[in-house]
Amino acid sequence: MRGPDRHPHGSRFTKAVTGTTLYEVDEDFARTLVALGEPGAERYRPDPVLKKLTGWPLISRGDVRTPPFSEAPFRGRATLVRRRAI
Repeated sequence: MRGPDRHPHGSRFTKAVTGTTLYEVDEDFARTLVALGEPGAERYRPDPVLKKLTGWPLISRGDVRTPPFSEAPFRGRATLVRRRAI
């Protein structure tokens, strides 16, 4: 991760979110992000507390391959289940 000052598109990020490594996303770029995606697809959403888009100023590394995506077999199910006392 890099700070906006060392990111190739640093102007897309504004101020740091206090107590985190997140940055607020510039309003113009936020509109671009919100518009991405197919109709009905999950889109970028504002932080529920700040009411703004936030993100990390990450860059892609050509020397690191992205692992393949595999669908989770139990999508939408909780990982913790209550046991009944026997």
